[in-house]
Amino acid sequence: MRISPGRALALAVLTGIIAGPLGPVAARADEEDLSELRELRERGEILSLEEVIERVRGRYPEAHLVEAEVDREGGRLIYEVELIDADGVVRELFFDARSGDPVTDFVEEGESH
Repeated sequence: MRISPGRALALAVLTGIIAGPLGPVAARADEEDLSELRELRERGEILSLEEVIERVRGRYPEAHLVEAEVDREGGRLIYEVELIDADGVVRELFFDARSGDPVTDFVEEGESH
């Protein structure tokens, strides 16, 4: 179940990260979702968007960020990060919001730039 489409702006506001070397992040979130994410972040129960983006930079230093959001999958919060790598390949990376562990990294079929 999705908490809300396009979580990145909410998380960016909470963490003070709006843009970085991977590029700007644009998204939407409603007030209830922002409140929940803020509380979880303040209690140290989830990583910040900045921490997740640092992990992405480590794997794909030349990538351009397309989108980032948080989804709830089976009660678990997952960061979803979409990027275009140095070869122009569109990738989606998924990270556990609590541990920061990578969940999956796959190429979007039929999408290259």
